[in-house]
Order: sequence, then C-alpha cells, then structure tokens
Amino acid sequence: MIRLAKENDIDPIMDIIRETVALLQAEGNPQWDETYPARSDFLADIAAEELYVYEHEDKVCGVICLNTREPEEYAPVQWSRPGPALVIHRFAVASWTRRQGIGTAILQFADRLAAQQGLNCVKTDTYSLNPNMNRLFQRNGFHKVGEIDFKGKPRKFNCYEKCIIEEKI
Repeated sequence: MIRLAKENDIDPIMDIIRETVALLQAEGNPQWDETYPARSDFLADIAAEELYVYEHEDKVCGVICLNTREPEEYAPVQWSRPGPALVIHRFAVASWTRRQGIGTAILQFADRLAAQQGLNCVKTDTYSLNPNMNRLFQRNGFHKVGEIDFKGKPRKFNCYEKCIIEEKI
C-alpha cells in the first residue's frame, strides 16, 4: 500500500536512507551522503503532504517525494513537454525488499498521481554512477533527455522524463 507519510514514519524512513547511503558509498557512488537527504528534508516533505511511503505488513519499505518543484538545474534540459510536471525527489527502497517490484509500484503510483493532477509528465534525475536507479527508470518507460551538474558532485546527473498524458490533436 502506498500512502502519505506521517511524522511517526520518520525513523523507518531514515533507516532506509542510512542503509541506502551506505550501499551507494560501497559502490563508489557519492550521490547521497550523511548530509543529504536529511531528516529535516523528509519532515518538510511530510508537512507539505508531498512524501509517500510504500508499506507492506505494517513496515515502511520505500519512500518518495512527489511535487511540481523542479530544481533550477533542470532549466537547460530539453524536456519534451512544456508546463508543469510531477517531479520525483528522494526516492529509495529498503534493501531487504529490493527486486520485489516495489520501486516499479512506486513509479506506477507517481504516474497515476500525475494523471490525477492533470500533469502530462513525470520528471526526475539520478546520478550517472547509480546503475540500479538508471535501469529502474528506463525499465519503467522513462527516457533520458539530458544531463546536468547537480549538488557539486563530480559526475553528471541523468535527467529522465515519462510523458503520461498524450497531447490532444
């Protein structure tokens, strides 16, 4: 089940983030670290009602922030559709539940939420050194549309979009 996150979800969310940071760093990927994403980021997302959790058997197994705020670094990217889009931020799945379809289910939820809000695209980015997330986006119909420098990291971030509402002719 995917639902809006609540403040009492913060500890299991942070457990997933700490675990994800450790796995990324073990793979030589500095995309996330001890400073980002922070507990305060998730608490702000919860307060804004923009943070969702995937829950299975009363355990938080995944987390995603969804809103229409695009980072300023997205400006030079040649997105295929103008106008607002649903933007994915801070997306992670617990390692003990990976390869069980949870990431795909969360992305399908994002598609449905975008459609419900009348938005025609879902946008996101991930670090070029994150092969698992790059594959997940590609397997779920996202297309790479560009690369950006982001958060002072040494390598590029890949920008992806998925158009979900066809334009009317």
